[in-house]
Amino acid sequence: AQAEKLNDIYMDSVPHELSHDTDFLAFLHHHLDSTEDLDTLTAICYIFVNFASSTLDNQRKIMADEQLLKRLHELLQLNLPSNSTKAETIKLWNLKLSIVWIITNLTWRQGTTGSSSDDDNDSSMDIDNTGSAAVTPSGPCSTAKERAQKLIKFGFYDTIQVLSRNCDIADFRERARTAVFQLVYHDE
Repeated sequence: AQAEKLNDIYMDSVPHELSHDTDFLAFLHHHLDSTEDLDTLTAICYIFVNFASSTLDNQRKIMADEQLLKRLHELLQLNLPSNSTKAETIKLWNLKLSIVWIITNLTWRQGTTGSSSDDDNDSSMDIDNTGSAAVTPSGPCSTAKERAQKLIKFGFYDTIQVLSRNCDIADFRERARTAVFQLVYHDE
């Protein structure tokens, strides 16, 4: 219900009137594309983290936005100049960590059983519950396995593998390990 309230608040807000974005996800995606500030990018990504963990409909809306997936992958591959400060480097790894959380939440299976029947179709947390684009459980990316396969095709598996080997931050390595596991673990 909170995500629905958030979308309702957004739809009645001045930013919506000025941007004419179709929903809150489009608004977030627009701002993800329009900034280079690492703190702002990280904050936006953590909003996506929460949407990715809410409902099947929200997961499918994220997965349907291929430009968003491409942008997230680009950000995951972002490198700083060699003369960057330690603070800038930490900010970059925090951004990458937020994207790893998005991937984990999009592919999460309850109890990590690998069962595609664990997806929740509770529409009470939909970010855009206007009924204009009804999402059914049998559509594309309706299972964690389908979402994982699409994310692998976008290169997230390979990129996260490489990043986990090149990072000294234990939290990132642990979250990356979880994301990689979620991407490749399926019942056949």
